[in-house]
Amino acid sequence: LRPISASVRLSQDTVIRALCSGSIPPTATTSPTPLPTVSPAMVPTTSSPKSARPSPSPLPSPPSPASGWCYVKNRRGKYLDCHPGRRVHIYDKLNGDQQLWKFSRVRDGYGQIYCKYYGESKALDVIHVRRWFVRHAKLVMRDTDREDEGQLWELQPLGNGAHVLIKSKLTKQVITVPFFFHENDVEVGLYSHYRGRNKHWLVECM
Repeated sequence: LRPISASVRLSQDTVIRALCSGSIPPTATTSPTPLPTVSPAMVPTTSSPKSARPSPSPLPSPPSPASGWCYVKNRRGKYLDCHPGRRVHIYDKLNGDQQLWKFSRVRDGYGQIYCKYYGESKALDVIHVRRWFVRHAKLVMRDTDREDEGQLWELQPLGNGAHVLIKSKLTKQVITVPFFFHENDVEVGLYSHYRGRNKHWLVECM
């Protein structure tokens, strides 16, 4: 043990007198050794900070007009087809160039639509066919003309974020499979924009 200094040692008589009188004379004390200062960084934490909540995955967006060659499929699983010698129709997937389409922006949010079978020399266009005294708008591939409003189209995303409406600048109508037909070779046309799943298209880019 560490020896006590002589200045603080009490004699035996002094101790006896203090005990008999009920008082203890003041004694020298030593200051306690101060505890080391601990910074907050040195104190370990018992709980880890809350991890940031991952943000939800965004809904898929319709492809941009410059996204390349794409399949265009309706909700029945049929694909837009530009088979030569035919008006544009729907058909089962064939993995052929006649079912690959490209959207190329031209102006004011509108663009032309090309079929890979023809390259960019022909663009999707509108013609009017009279049948049973009714004038129908049908779709064909014609020589590219950037000034022709019949060749200008707009992709309008739907609320689900995956499907789009394909709207004609010329007629303000959208590409539709008529009367909900879903057989092969059914020609698509343009009809007014009202609610109907036969107007919804899913664009799958390669």
